[in-house]
Amino acid sequence: QGVTSTTGGRGVFAQGRVWPAMHRLLGRPGAHSLGLATPMVGCRRGLASGTLSHVSEDGRLAKMVDVGSKVPTRREATARCRVQLPPETLEALGVAGIGLEARQLETLTSSKGPIVSTAILAGVMGAKKTSDLIPFCHPLSLSAIDVDVAWVATDELGVTCSVRAEDRTGVEMEALTGASVAALAIYDMLKASSHDIRIGDLALLRKAGGARD
Repeated sequence: QGVTSTTGGRGVFAQGRVWPAMHRLLGRPGAHSLGLATPMVGCRRGLASGTLSHVSEDGRLAKMVDVGSKVPTRREATARCRVQLPPETLEALGVAGIGLEARQLETLTSSKGPIVSTAILAGVMGAKKTSDLIPFCHPLSLSAIDVDVAWVATDELGVTCSVRAEDRTGVEMEALTGASVAALAIYDMLKASSHDIRIGDLALLRKAGGARD
């Protein structure tokens, strides 16, 4: 039985059997080789230190955190990601051998269209769709999303995504998702030139407005 099938209401989610199905999967031989540990010595250690809010008290089930009692506050976060371009892609863009100060972002195009503006749109859409993509993220009313693309090295584009909201939980996942989706859009716009394009260095740069800030 597939643990992700919900077609026609017949999947394990609809039948309330998703966690038993997951436990059967975790108990199979080879589960550790898939990175699926049962249960989770690390989770229990995190529970003891009070750091894993998305795990049930017995360390077996994931859960969505109840933030209903929190007072909405201003939340901000900025994340970044980098896209490394191989020589053939730089040639296709017409920027090989040109210094960074002479490169114009608005002239970066591929057969699909303008690269930077497409990436910015994708990053904004990705940030807004975070709760649809990450299971236990809360749907938030975002007040601002700013995505920026810039050359950070002769063969590397840097993507940053800053998100703001007045809400009960942080927006770091929205910033991280926005940055990564924008980087994926750059890959999609340029993949005809090379499949050696690399996306990496995804990181949270700044977070403000939560209890730990």
